Amino acid sequence: MLFRRAIRFVWAFLFWTAPLLLAQDTLLVDKVAAVVGKEVITFSELNLQTQMYLAQSGTPPSDSAGVAALQKKLLDQMVTDQLLLQQAAQDSNLKVTPAEVSAAAEEQLARVKSQFASPAAFAAQLAREGLTERELLKRYRETVRGELLKQRLIASRLAKVTVADFEVRKFYSDYKDSLPESPKQVRLFQILLPVEPAPATLDSLQAKADAVLAEIKTGLDFGEAARRYSEDPSAERGGDIGSYGRGELVPEFERAAFGAKTGELVGPVKTVFGFHLIKVLANDGRKVHTQHVLFGLHPSKTDSQRVARLADSLVARLKSGASFAELAKAYSADEESKKSGGDLGWFEMGGINPLLQPSVDSMKVGEYRGPLAAPGGYYILHLADQKAPHTLSLEEDWDTIKEMARRKKTERLVADWVAELKKKTYVDVRY
Repeated sequence: MLFRRAIRFVWAFLFWTAPLLLAQDTLLVDKVAAVVGKEVITFSELNLQTQMYLAQSGTPPSDSAGVAALQKKLLDQMVTDQLLLQQAAQDSNLKVTPAEVSAAAEEQLARVKSQFASPAAFAAQLAREGLTERELLKRYRETVRGELLKQRLIASRLAKVTVADFEVRKFYSDYKDSLPESPKQVRLFQILLPVEPAPATLDSLQAKADAVLAEIKTGLDFGEAARRYSEDPSAERGGDIGSYGRGELVPEFERAAFGAKTGELVGPVKTVFGFHLIKVLANDGRKVHTQHVLFGLHPSKTDSQRVARLADSLVARLKSGASFAELAKAYSADEESKKSGGDLGWFEMGGINPLLQPSVDSMKVGEYRGPLAAPGGYYILHLADQKAPHTLSLEEDWDTIKEMARRKKTERLVADWVAELKKKTYVDVRY
């Protein structure tokens, strides 16, 4: 995922920008800080959130009373977060696909890496915390699905929130002295070229999946096969990924799973993640509960070089007068933007993948840049227009100020909604 479009709210968990998942404090590890419905928030979880806040704030509280006040504030955020997560779990219309989870986790990992002076410094920090990069990515995957669900829950309830012109003018009048300066904004077009393994590599991977399938059919327990062979974080749970409704899984996996009966074994099934062996634990036609063994796709250096050469050839064609929109429609793997010729619209620089920010920041209007490597493949970018940093005004930035006013109104409405949820849900704060 090259750009983030997520809605930000004041209670959003701070770990999205924390340097790393820090080691937990051993004090009060097993004590309960709060109970929300049937879920427990422990002091160890609260201590972890506190450490992450202190690691990034740069202005820690000066005394124990300040730390205590901070923890009470963070715990209130965690209670709210849990309330929303429980609401999201009850809404069968909310969908987050594994591909979206992986993309968001990869982007977060890239953002964390960018905060270090070098790859070596990042690796050293991981070693100090007893983590590998793969383990850190796994932790992000475990948390990101809930965050995405909560964002969509809130967005679904508040999608129709509007502000009238008089509300925009009142917001500007009330807050104009404290509004931030508008940062540099860019309008970008992109062509995404994913790096995929060569056919021979795919054949070899499928052969491996076939061999493990044969082992399972001759007596190897499916859960043990997942623990032994799977490259998915679910391996430690015997490949159990839980229950999903239609539209929540990548299409190939979903078709295979919903097309099988309870207890049936299917595969190998190829998706963007690799080849899957799937065991259907339950299928009522509405939801399907599965285990799987994933044989992940790992493109080689040769694969990467092949795609980079394609990107070079497309850049050469652009410089010779070819249409960016036509090339995007023909080659880009980003299904959403390719429909509009690669147009991504306007973005603040802070909303761009940190690995690509330096390249974008140095581009001139009308310039093409690529191939640029980032999680997901290679990118070719076209800077169509840009706006320099400036003080916000109603005349020049009406749409931006209107969105700010809408978000302010949204925050008030969500606060009222959360207050109602607290009345309807058992909440016991013990701190």
